[in-house]
Amino acid sequence: MVMNSIKQHRLVLFVAAGLMILPTACRSQRAVSTRPDALATDRAALDTLLERMAQRLELMHDVSRVKWNTQRPVRDSERERALVEDMVKRGTSLQLDAEFTGAFFTAQIEAAVQVQEADFQKWRAENQPAFVDAPTLDMLRERIDAINGELLTALPRARSYLQTEEGQEYLARRAGKALGAFPEVIRDTALRPLRN
Repeated sequence: MVMNSIKQHRLVLFVAAGLMILPTACRSQRAVSTRPDALATDRAALDTLLERMAQRLELMHDVSRVKWNTQRPVRDSERERALVEDMVKRGTSLQLDAEFTGAFFTAQIEAAVQVQEADFQKWRAENQPAFVDAPTLDMLRERIDAINGELLTALPRARSYLQTEEGQEYLARRAGKALGAFPEVIRDTALRPLRN
């Protein structure tokens, strides 16, 4: 009788311990085990996101030239606020968390401002005259808006991937190459919302 009671007690402890370990095991499995086709799609989404982030930042040199020529300030707080609000609104239709979407696009704007401020600082030191080959701000805004749309499309899948350990490791490997043309401080600003 006592022996049966001890065996039952041990069985209960064994099952309880297994139930405590199970959630952790499941989380670890999700972090490292993904079907090859799904993993390829996840990586492609993150690669697209990083490429569009780099393209957006690259366009900021042209934006700087326009603003330099027209003596406009780097910051346009009203437009920046409207852009973030629009991206958050559009992101909800893609099941994106509003706080995350807002943080992501705010970071892209801050990185863009850093690029422009660095350009202005350099040109002031060089007494840079007006640029003869600068595009119009309307043309640039069309291109930037198109990139913003592509960023938004890539973001849900990329974000899901980034919530895994494998996704964070892939980001660490790819981010430096994708955004390598920009100083580390600008890369860090743009990438901050993507890092855990």
